[in-house]
Amino acid sequence: MNIQLQLVLITLSLLTFFYVIKKVKTSKVKIDDMILWIIGSIALSIVSIFPSIPTLLSDLLGFESVSNFIFFFIIGYLYIMNFLLSIKVSKLDEKNKKIVQQFALDSKKRQ
Repeated sequence: MNIQLQLVLITLSLLTFFYVIKKVKTSKVKIDDMILWIIGSIALSIVSIFPSIPTLLSDLLGFESVSNFIFFFIIGYLYIMNFLLSIKVSKLDEKNKKIVQQFALDSKKRQ
């Protein structure tokens, strides 16, 4: 990895990290929702600073090339994010259903 790409990746990961932290501090988002973004930006920073880590991990796990390992890692990361978002949507859907039912009961009592 050349130095220019390293600098771009480090800059982007740090910008992402500080942006997420800023949003958490200003109470625009909950820390629970941003943990995966924080972990992802830290992981990208580490990989950008030490580009030999993906090579070592891909060799240890038996991947043919480093790019295959990186694609696998990113797809796994997105899969986990999608799963956690699906759980959150399911909980919100259930909460919404309860609110609508309670509203309907309250409306019926007022009539």
